[in-house]
Amino acid sequence: APPGLYRGQVSVAAGDHKATLPVELTVDPFTLPDERHLSVTNWFRVSNIANSHQVEPWSEPFWKILGRYAENMAAHRHNVVYTPWTLIDITRAADGKLSCDYARFDRFVELFEQAGAADRIEITHVAHFGPGGWSGKEIVFRKVTATDEATGNSLTLGPEEGLAPLLTDLVRHLAERGWLEKSMIHVADEPSINNIESWRDASAFVHEAAPGLRRIDAIETIDFAGALEVWVPKLSHLDRWRDAYEARRADNELWYYICCHPYGSVYPNRFLDYPTSCVRVLHWINFAADLEGYLHWGLNFWGDDPFGTPPDRLPPGDTHVIYPGSQGP
Repeated sequence: APPGLYRGQVSVAAGDHKATLPVELTVDPFTLPDERHLSVTNWFRVSNIANSHQVEPWSEPFWKILGRYAENMAAHRHNVVYTPWTLIDITRAADGKLSCDYARFDRFVELFEQAGAADRIEITHVAHFGPGGWSGKEIVFRKVTATDEATGNSLTLGPEEGLAPLLTDLVRHLAERGWLEKSMIHVADEPSINNIESWRDASAFVHEAAPGLRRIDAIETIDFAGALEVWVPKLSHLDRWRDAYEARRADNELWYYICCHPYGSVYPNRFLDYPTSCVRVLHWINFAADLEGYLHWGLNFWGDDPFGTPPDRLPPGDTHVIYPGSQGP
């Protein structure tokens, strides 16, 4: 609307009673710029896109549909692309040396760049919880799958022979493409006081293999000094341990995240049964607290029926905020 002062009135009638109130609205001479100052990521699952639209993963129809999702993300100022490192095809030669084919990885990043949704590249987790899950003490590296050059058979490689050389070559490739400065990689999701020691060991392994690649994780405790460049505490933990996180601000980026927690009347979230003000205020928090980014896990983690009953343990609005349409989201 053209800037200026607009006047009108609101009239309310209830039975024989009527009331009218004047209303004034000022439209400021300001247009939201294309430039982004906030990193926003909502994790998404490419297999859900393929399944819902009944297209073969990585086929040309799939890439076309994926492009529409990228455009939707960009239109809603989602500017960090959650990029699976498993898009890299790996072959092992007879001497044990790995060669990496980045064709799918590059096309994926380029597609989101073209849509305007890849100011940052967020590479997926290389490790996960071991026995005991979140409450356990151990962080375990994911296996790397490679194709044996001589036989064509699939091989499963441990961290030293698989992940370490892969990460080293990935840094080389990102630098070659001019992407290294805007790239980040996850170690393991939501480390806590239960497994921080094992997580730090895993983070050191990643840093040794890929020293130029920034590390990012959603975190559930505070002892990450020297082991993490992008700190993403849960909103309630950011509030509770604010001084500890603020003390690391000079050396690291500080974001926040929400998921199925926190809930209740103290903190905002994006659940469907919350007042819309709770959703609107989320990025006001980014601005007021000078936090550089926002992370949520669920863009499209719907179940078999995206429009069906939400799972019992996850509130509606947590698993996904977009739905599959006939030609895209």
